[in-house]
Amino acid sequence: MSAGLPAGPRVTTLRRVPRWAIVAAAAMAGLLAGATTTALWSDDEQFTPTITSGYIHFAVGDPSDPAGPVSPAFTPTWAVPADLLGDGTAGNPYLEAGDTAVAVVQIDGQSQGNRGLSYELPLGSAVVGDPTGAGELASGLVTTIIAVASPAECTVAAIEADPAPVYEGLVANAIVPPTELVSAAYSDDPYTTPETDYLCLGFTVPAWEGTYANTGSVRAQDAGGAVVTDTDPWNAVLLAPEEQFVLDIEFTFDETTYRPGGGP
Repeated sequence: MSAGLPAGPRVTTLRRVPRWAIVAAAAMAGLLAGATTTALWSDDEQFTPTITSGYIHFAVGDPSDPAGPVSPAFTPTWAVPADLLGDGTAGNPYLEAGDTAVAVVQIDGQSQGNRGLSYELPLGSAVVGDPTGAGELASGLVTTIIAVASPAECTVAAIEADPAPVYEGLVANAIVPPTELVSAAYSDDPYTTPETDYLCLGFTVPAWEGTYANTGSVRAQDAGGAVVTDTDPWNAVLLAPEEQFVLDIEFTFDETTYRPGGGP
């Protein structure tokens, strides 16, 4: 003790020793002491597993479109060509009552992983617009939907020959029941190689209620005073006004995915 310094308490500075250092020291002490047993040390980490989903793609469109409905920009809504019933030109005259026009919709889908994919057209998903304020003709269209293997098979003859169409009735009530497009077997295929279905839709023009009737009459009198009369009635079925043939009909499809063992 140095002279002149008052006696005081002894202070010891403690330092926190990491647990791993204690473990290492203990192990080393055991080795130095000639211990015959060793301890097995393990490091456990806890984590929350995360399940990630693969790519899902679904789109509908016109198969004649150069871009094709496989583009992610395409939507599940398909519009009937506005001039499907004719535009009054020599190459596309207006259809008459009882005539049928057809259009095909391409349905593409891809689902990566073990998820199947199905599609449907629910009741109420067919919307009949009225762009010209005169939509009676479109609302009365009788619509027939059949499945075809390719766009080339979508014909009036195929519509008329199918004994069990997917749907037949007024366009506004059109439905397509849940239909498998992609199986639940494992797949990592990209959207550029989708599974594809084709639906052929036939639209039959209803009878137009407009009619016209008239009676022509003639009266003649000769020099002797004799009078002769005659009548000739005639009538005609009027064609629908041109604006009635402009269609604004859209179909919006739904898609659903499911795991193995599920399905539409």
